[in-house]
Amino acid sequence: MKRRPIHLRAPGDSTLQVDREAGIIRGASVIAAGPALGHGFEVDDVMLRQVARHALGGVRVGFTHGADDDLETRVGTLRNPRLDGNRVRADIAFGSYSKSTPKGNLHDYLLALADEAPESLGLSIVFEPADFERRDGKSFARVARLARVDFVGDPAANPRGLLSTPNEDPNVKVTKELRAALAARGLVSLEATDEEALAFVKSMIASAQGVGEGGDGGDGDGSGSGGDGGAMSTGVKAGVALERKRVAHIRGVARQLQLGDGWAQQQIAGGFEIAAVNDNAIKTLEQRTMGGRFNPGDLHMTREPGDGLREAFIDSIGLKRGQKIDKPHARVRELQGRSLHEQWRYYLERSLGVDCTGLGAAALMKAACDPREFAKLSGGVVGHSTSDFPSILADSLNKTLRAEYMLRPATWRLWAAQKMAPDFKQVSRAMLADAPVPLLTAEGAEIQHCTIGDSREVYTLGTYTRQFAQTWQSLVNDDLGAFDGLERRLVLAARAIEDDLAYAPLTGNQTMTEDNVELFHTTHNNIITGTNSGPPSVAQLGAMRQLLARQQGPGGNFLNLQAKAVLCPVGLLTLVEQLVMSLVDPAKQNDAANPDWVRALVPVGDPRLDLDDATNWYVVSGDIDTVEVCFLEDEPVPVVETDQAWDVLGVRYRVRHSVAARAIDYRGLARNDG
Repeated sequence: MKRRPIHLRAPGDSTLQVDREAGIIRGASVIAAGPALGHGFEVDDVMLRQVARHALGGVRVGFTHGADDDLETRVGTLRNPRLDGNRVRADIAFGSYSKSTPKGNLHDYLLALADEAPESLGLSIVFEPADFERRDGKSFARVARLARVDFVGDPAANPRGLLSTPNEDPNVKVTKELRAALAARGLVSLEATDEEALAFVKSMIASAQGVGEGGDGGDGDGSGSGGDGGAMSTGVKAGVALERKRVAHIRGVARQLQLGDGWAQQQIAGGFEIAAVNDNAIKTLEQRTMGGRFNPGDLHMTREPGDGLREAFIDSIGLKRGQKIDKPHARVRELQGRSLHEQWRYYLERSLGVDCTGLGAAALMKAACDPREFAKLSGGVVGHSTSDFPSILADSLNKTLRAEYMLRPATWRLWAAQKMAPDFKQVSRAMLADAPVPLLTAEGAEIQHCTIGDSREVYTLGTYTRQFAQTWQSLVNDDLGAFDGLERRLVLAARAIEDDLAYAPLTGNQTMTEDNVELFHTTHNNIITGTNSGPPSVAQLGAMRQLLARQQGPGGNFLNLQAKAVLCPVGLLTLVEQLVMSLVDPAKQNDAANPDWVRALVPVGDPRLDLDDATNWYVVSGDIDTVEVCFLEDEPVPVVETDQAWDVLGVRYRVRHSVAARAIDYRGLARNDG
């Protein structure tokens, strides 16, 4: 079902740059971080990035909120979206069509209002929400699509204002940490005063203009012989020159202050103006001295954690461990050939926008293992939750574990029933053979009532767990050798648990709740003993078939159950396979045909039956449930979890499997004490 769009409103701004002649409102704040009053959710840095990303291709701007079809009210387009601290800003370019809309000349009307009475209007974004995120008791909106941005006259929802001015302190202060950072680079002495240190940094920033790649590129008029410069308007040329100047300045500052290319790319992608870049540079120097990395507003304009790189990282780890992945993510090729810590670096920088400049394998993997180190690395602006390294390792293991589990089913699946339970409360199952028998009813006579499900078997899910750890040293060494074949080993362990539970009612001869009699007993008419018993043969199978067919339900009706599988010790499995696959009865000398129903039987061998009694074997019907194996509804396969290991620097893995088994009806089982 398509989600309904959400409208967010905010007040106007008296400091906007309004160019009525060009038909442009510059520097409009499209959305600001904080509570969305009246909507019950918060706007955070993730939503800001999503809005900026969705607005990159241009978003239509309309006049008031109306119907979904805004053909009558469209006035222009949102352009040049950019992050500016705790908000997204953009320019509003009015189209010529806005002068002659069905509602009149909205072009002149809105530009005049923005210029002369900005307090009387505001902007409202309209977006289709993705699943909201819950954190610390609050809801945070997520944007699936930015539909449009509308001018409105009742901007009351967001007190920060979608067109409000920045509230950052313009006065950057120098601390002892910043002085230490400058001294470590040999730029100033530790004895320098705050004013001296700040003056030095600003002088370096001021001289950075010519240090960027290719200079500022803005001195020419753009009318050279190359390209289409001659066809560009004066306004376009000026815009290109300003952007070149901004980019060159950012790269120059990064080189002068040794901030690295990663930092420069963040500033460029974020659309920061030169003044904001200068402030960010000083803040970054201070943050790095304190052991972290500064990421302004958790910036990464071009990609989100939902860009597929996380899924590619998961697949890449699986491939690195030698696992077969049928359809790896398309972006896996970006990671292949890199060491584990370099893949982690690539993911942090490209998908989360975290600056990893200068960090080696040891520091990177320490941040992967320790949430406190991760917080320092990310500057505290990237959550260490679903995007952290341990959860990526767990997702990689779980993905290949599920595939391996489906390829290697336990033997119980060939003859027992699978069920699901929603929780760990007691499960109560009625016998499926316990069904009402219709009675002949005379014309006009009362229909007789009956009960169903009085006889019940009960059980409770059990959770089986183990844990193991991977050390920080092995991660630094790019050593995943200990995990070679891990999924196969985990699946074998899970299969062993399931088969232990499934065969236990047979080998332990479970006592049934219905009559307090053992599962296999002469009272239940499902056992052949003494001189009548014997090893598997067509004749013995016929006798077992007769036991199943003669079983009666609680109401006395014959069930006529048909045989489905033969369960036997592994020591008898070859004999059973020869028996059910033979075209003739192996016991006859005259080529007597082997009955079709015998050849349709499924042979199942299990060593648990050897340990119990090497001569006993069983026939199971497929018409009713006999033994059922039950799993937790949300976890029908083993699950791997991870967390940071406090007792050893590294990642701790925990495996759990919730399962139980119980025989719920004796009528579909027969035992031969061969």
